[in-house]
Amino acid sequence: MNNVDANGRVKELEATCEDLRRRLSEEKKVKDNFEDLLAALRGELQNASNERDNLRDEVVPQLRARVEGLEAEASEYDNLTYESSKLQQELHALKSENQNLRTIKQASVEEPSTRSTRSSVALSRSNSVTAGSFKLQRAPTGLTRSNTVKGGIESREALSERLKDVEAQRDALHSALKNLLDRQEFQNRENEKKIRVLETERQRLLSDSPRRGGFAKDVSDLQNEIKVLRRRAEDAVNDKFQVEKGLVSLKMDLDRAEGEIASLRALLDEKDILIPPSMARSSSGSNSDAYPVTSESLEAAFKDLQAAYQEALNRIKELEEQGGALVSDERTQLALEKLQHSLSAAIMERDAARQEASDNKTQADTSRFGPSC
Repeated sequence: MNNVDANGRVKELEATCEDLRRRLSEEKKVKDNFEDLLAALRGELQNASNERDNLRDEVVPQLRARVEGLEAEASEYDNLTYESSKLQQELHALKSENQNLRTIKQASVEEPSTRSTRSSVALSRSNSVTAGSFKLQRAPTGLTRSNTVKGGIESREALSERLKDVEAQRDALHSALKNLLDRQEFQNRENEKKIRVLETERQRLLSDSPRRGGFAKDVSDLQNEIKVLRRRAEDAVNDKFQVEKGLVSLKMDLDRAEGEIASLRALLDEKDILIPPSMARSSSGSNSDAYPVTSESLEAAFKDLQAAYQEALNRIKELEEQGGALVSDERTQLALEKLQHSLSAAIMERDAARQEASDNKTQADTSRFGPSC
């Protein structure tokens, strides 16, 4: 019964170890897949950051410079509009002044003719009164007339010069206003072209912005997923370390059990009566370097140990039937007690190794299915 129980426990322990190895390989594959996915996501994130840096360092400064240039041109356009309105006001004032000067000129031209008419009337009146005083009155009349004509000529020259100056200023103002209007029209055409270009650029950026917004959302989702995968990978690595630690402890237990079996074989070798032929061949041909410690070798050693124990008990019973001298031998009795103690210790260590393997299996199942839930 104990042999069947031990065989079943050893098989369960082997199945548990195989399951742990399989799960460890699956975790390694999942970790490799996660690392590949992480590398791909890092590449996409690097491309997105490069595109963001390009937009920040090149496109945005260009658009900002264009906007500043348009603002400067708009301010200059306002200044030109103000100057043109001011020039129009000055031109209107000059036109009014020119009109006033023309009116004054006409009045000054009409005034000498009126004076000459009055002087001729005075002369005719003096001639009708006295003929002797004609020469006396002629001189002052002629002198007065010459002074009047001279004063009229000077006023005409001054008015003509002033009129010429006003007309020159008017022509200069006309030409300056025309140049300003032409320049303003040219600036308006250039501004309209730049505004159309900026509107086209704005429409293009607005059409691209939804895609970039969705791309940013995808990047944030991928970053969150990367964090989750990284945490799960770390948990898997920790679980791997725990499983490896459990496997190392299990290997140590197996080595210790193998050492106990070797010590039992040495004890049986000392007591030649306790070693069966199959056990002797197994002990002589077994080597820890040539044959690694596995569950199958442990099971075979345990079977040989049980068979040797049963055979030793049978031979002791036979010797007891033949005579009581061997029973009274203290060395034989101590060897039997040591054999029983070693067998019970090996069974306890095997049960402890099985329990530890079961705990490792439970822990691996919990760590594997815990993060996914």
